[in-house]
Amino acid sequence: APAARAGAGPAALELDGLSAGQVRSVSLVLSPGEILGIAALEGQGQDELFDVLSGELTPEAGEVRVGGRVLKARHPYDAIRAGVVLVPADRLRALLPQRSVRENVASPRYNRLSRWGAINMRDEGRRVREAVGALQIDVRAGRQVRRLSGGNQQKVTIARWLASGFRTLLCFDPTRGIDVGTKRQIYALLRRLADDGAAILFFSSELSELPLVCDRVLTLFGGRITGELVGEGADEASLLR
Repeated sequence: APAARAGAGPAALELDGLSAGQVRSVSLVLSPGEILGIAALEGQGQDELFDVLSGELTPEAGEVRVGGRVLKARHPYDAIRAGVVLVPADRLRALLPQRSVRENVASPRYNRLSRWGAINMRDEGRRVREAVGALQIDVRAGRQVRRLSGGNQQKVTIARWLASGFRTLLCFDPTRGIDVGTKRQIYALLRRLADDGAAILFFSSELSELPLVCDRVLTLFGGRITGELVGEGADEASLLR
């Protein structure tokens, strides 16, 4: 079972009284090395919560801090520049479907050219190979990402951020429609990333998935945080209660 990591160092992500759409006065702290779950039935504000954090929606009130700095994201690029990235349920929304695995995994680095200078192609190749290897991505159909299975597409989505050094991931129902074996691989991958210091906010529409992945779980109802459960104590029955 994952060990609770709350408070293990300075916060990667902090919400203080955040309100937007259905979300009302939500406060939470996500630490490096932690997978923090969000449990919610349909339409309880989880969509707006992730939209604000990924820069798709401007908050009405409250504050978001990333690594102690206030995040004023008016566009997804603002969140990405702050180091916060979204892994959505719709894999193809996050990928370049007609492009190869390598191009997809490398693409965020090109978006940061102005910040980081010229891309070292040998270094890029190494980063891509390491990410593909770490995620056990089946690249036999790698000329076009759209030809991969849903599970391998989701692995490519995670690999592109991993290869670029991003450390705060917003995972919104990332295993929706993926076979059980690949789900387990993604759970193990997220745990390895957290053990290596990444901070992960994880929502799943399957409540039974949350205790398998998360260190602690916050319940969201009517746009407000209504409870907190730790590790395996966050079983489906307890979350529903």
